[in-house]
Amino acid sequence: MAVSQVVGRLRHQWQLTGPLATVRFVGSRLFRYQITRVYEADLRGPLPAAEWRPGERLEMIGPENLEDLTPAVRRFLGGAGYECVAGIPRGDRLFLVASGEEYLHRGYVMAHSRTKRLIGEQDATPLIGYCYTAPTARGTGLYRRALLAELLYLQQAGYTRVAIDTHPDNYPSRKGIEAAGFTFLRTVSVWIVLSLFAIRRTEGGDGTRWRIVIV
Repeated sequence: MAVSQVVGRLRHQWQLTGPLATVRFVGSRLFRYQITRVYEADLRGPLPAAEWRPGERLEMIGPENLEDLTPAVRRFLGGAGYECVAGIPRGDRLFLVASGEEYLHRGYVMAHSRTKRLIGEQDATPLIGYCYTAPTARGTGLYRRALLAELLYLQQAGYTRVAIDTHPDNYPSRKGIEAAGFTFLRTVSVWIVLSLFAIRRTEGGDGTRWRIVIV
């Protein structure tokens, strides 16, 4: 990225969020830490169907119908959720659950993501991420139903395995993931330096391992 682009981005960040948030943003690009629990699902056997409640409907956005991304969907995605739309032309897919005019849930199936390298997954393994359920729909099992729909789609597309990750403290997310049939695989801690490389610690059934990963 050219110096002028960096300066322009920082100026925009300053105007948008203020000086304190801009300093935090710069610091996060110099060094940051994250921890996640990684789960996997085996798609080689039969899977239960996603049973929708009355009025619920599933919408899928891929490269073939990206132009159907309406203003209402864009508003619901917001922030990081909307930024992920940039991956759809490269093969990512957005799953949405709606009821009437209200959108209740989003989730992405990502074909290409640097997160895979950070959590120790192969590029060929699809990764589910950036999931969000509206507060009004939480506690209804919607996350589980949405994940089941994504698993069925991937199975029909010929995949035999899928990964998903979540923060260890996100217990509602962990509950929904496990209810959808995922099994815990490992805990991954990463220290990312300058968005160039990361020091990764993996804790799983085969012990603790350390590795340097190019981001």
